[in-house]
Amino acid sequence: MRRLFLHIGADKCGSSSLQGYFSNIPRMMQRDGRPLRYVLFKPVGIVGPTQVRQRTSHSPLGYVSSAPLSALSWKKPEVLEQVNRFLHRQEGDLITSCELWLRELPTAHGIERLQQLLVHLDSVELHLICTVRPPLEWLNSAWWQWGAWDNGARFDSWLDQAVQHTNWDRLLQKVATSLPEAKIHVGCSKPDVINTVLEMIGVDRNGRKNTPQINQSLPAAVLRLYQHQRLLRPNPNHCSIDFSALAALSTAKSKLEPAPWVINPSNVELILQRSADSTERLLEWLSPREKAKMRADSGWWDQRAYADRTVEDPHQAPVPQLEELCAEVLQAYHDQRLQILRLTSS
Repeated sequence: MRRLFLHIGADKCGSSSLQGYFSNIPRMMQRDGRPLRYVLFKPVGIVGPTQVRQRTSHSPLGYVSSAPLSALSWKKPEVLEQVNRFLHRQEGDLITSCELWLRELPTAHGIERLQQLLVHLDSVELHLICTVRPPLEWLNSAWWQWGAWDNGARFDSWLDQAVQHTNWDRLLQKVATSLPEAKIHVGCSKPDVINTVLEMIGVDRNGRKNTPQINQSLPAAVLRLYQHQRLLRPNPNHCSIDFSALAALSTAKSKLEPAPWVINPSNVELILQRSADSTERLLEWLSPREKAKMRADSGWWDQRAYADRTVEDPHQAPVPQLEELCAEVLQAYHDQRLQILRLTSS
């Protein structure tokens, strides 16, 4: 029976790094000798490893992933024919990834869409993969991904609403109820999300060159510049400029400060209290190895893990290291221009 591994999230928990790894190495071998192929589930059908590499080479993100379940149907005859041809031609097990699925699957529409897809995949052994991180780390990252650019959102109100999105146990319970036949694998995104997931799917890294870190948090200088120049980041969904900024700073020689920490000690204590029960229940989803990693990470349990963080205003502050940022971006533009000139003159 063909194994089907679905990496379903969670968002902001290393998904882009995983997708970057699989996009660049879509053909793998499991320890038991079975081939494993990274594929994409798209509205047009299944995109295989060769096209994955082609799409990745043209992607400004540096990776490719499956579409949200809301965009998948596979009802048109030509799409079904493509899926059947692909499955007949492609031997081995399959893995795909979309970090939105963890939040889509607990809904009636999401589970209906996935079950429709599974019907066309014949008989498969279904494995669901989910990686998680401490709620406080997720919330600080999520503020700079979405909340800070939601015009009119006040931080304390946003935080009060957003904390419910870190109840990974509740989401996993709903998924397990909807898909009782699935084997669910849950692991920690730290310290290395790629190694965590490769262990789950039985693939050795075998000294392969690490793929670049993808979709890292932007440095404080860029985020504060966005807040001063809102045309750069007008809303939560207008984020393509983030990847341009990360690309420009990928070879930066200056050490730019990381994303500001915006959760004060009283909120740290409150969130740890609110998430304590769900965090304890989450342990039951983990393997002994992952459980030990989670217990050893004080960020899940202890407010002292955040005692050395300098708390900054979430809404507005001067742009730090502005000169260094300008110099790095100008140098990146200059290097790119020289490279284009060399290519066009050769």
